[in-house]
Amino acid sequence: MVLASQENLVYGIKLSSVGPGQITGSDVVHDPSGVDLAMKLHYLRGVYFFSSQAVQGLTIVRIKEATFTWLNVHYRACGRFRRSESGRPYLKCNDCGVRFLEAQCDKTIEEWLEMDLSHQKLLASYQVIGPELFFSPLVLFQVTHFRCGGISLGLSWAHVLGDAFAASDFINGLGQIMSALEPNRLPNYTTSNTKFQKLENPPPPLSIKQPKLEKGQSQNCITDADPKKLATLLVKQAGNERSQIEEAMENDNGVADFVVYGANLTFVNWEDADFYGLEVKGHKPVHVHYNIQGVGDEGAVLLLPGPKDFGEGRGDGRVVNIILPEKEVFGLKSELRKNDLLLENELE
Repeated sequence: MVLASQENLVYGIKLSSVGPGQITGSDVVHDPSGVDLAMKLHYLRGVYFFSSQAVQGLTIVRIKEATFTWLNVHYRACGRFRRSESGRPYLKCNDCGVRFLEAQCDKTIEEWLEMDLSHQKLLASYQVIGPELFFSPLVLFQVTHFRCGGISLGLSWAHVLGDAFAASDFINGLGQIMSALEPNRLPNYTTSNTKFQKLENPPPPLSIKQPKLEKGQSQNCITDADPKKLATLLVKQAGNERSQIEEAMENDNGVADFVVYGANLTFVNWEDADFYGLEVKGHKPVHVHYNIQGVGDEGAVLLLPGPKDFGEGRGDGRVVNIILPEKEVFGLKSELRKNDLLLENELE
């Protein structure tokens, strides 16, 4: 793994905004569910790498034209947050647009992928919502041009809009528009009719933690466990706690700030997410990287799909992305070396 200074690796950044090509309408608002509001401190960052052959003839103008069209149906991504009189956040769908960044890099994609993964944060914006809600975009794109002629397409996605499956559906639909195809799936904007009875003293869900609370004991022994089995257990537990999370947020009218990923050591199964479903003129990305911003001190382990034909005769691969406080990473690396495991690691 090649180490490099982050200074001047990505430069020449240009900033613009892209909105829907048609007016959404007046006074269109969206009220996020309690579960969505519980995720408002978390962000998903995805980076898609495409070879020079895949993007030959693909211009920034063409990407923006496709974005105009796709945002006509994905108009929520163009909204801005407001607060009601009670303080509860809601989304005003006012067509303010998504933020669009262009950048340059003197490395080739091959050289970039050999570097430390901490550099991936240079390819997708780490801007967060606030403090001025009126001006803060929920979605940011970044197109970075590499010396080899290839590009990366970075996606910064506020988790309050949905999970990694929703984010990948969003960007995959954009790719279909760029390829002059009808998207396979349109966003589902139906509002849940589920009602939750407010309890006087509801038990707090285990998988969330309010910021500034005393930290619990850190959980270990992750190198001895099967990440897929642990992720499956987590999904079952998350299903059981979904109503509790919803209840906790509704009782506080969506105002409280919670950490969900990393409140306890969190295993997230994204293996079935269609991260390699983004195609440009029939070409899939050569590599896709996803992580979560805002992970708590207890850390998270992400199970992601790897590229097709991951190794000769090995079929499709999987990638394990570990997000831990820096002070805990050195011990983990030592354990991984002892067990001869090759894992991607991300420092938080």
